[in-house]
Amino acid sequence: MIRQNVSVDREGLYKTMTNLLGFTRTGENIVTRYDESIAYLKECGLLNVDGSEISIVEKNSNINLHEVYSVCSTNREVLKIKA
Repeated sequence: MIRQNVSVDREGLYKTMTNLLGFTRTGENIVTRYDESIAYLKECGLLNVDGSEISIVEKNSNINLHEVYSVCSTNREVLKIKA
């Protein structure tokens, strides 16, 4: 969804994802999991978050879901080394 729209509003993304997952409402537990996922992908360097706007980091715009774990694992190790 983010790739198709360049950037998305957090609330709109959460509503769309909730519908795609087959839920009828976005409860507190779902929002918590979405927030954790967005934070993780941001920490990995895959997403930019500016207030409520979420976008894919340009250098990762063509990444597929199978590569996300690899990129996140590598970036987290780099962050640990720098700390």
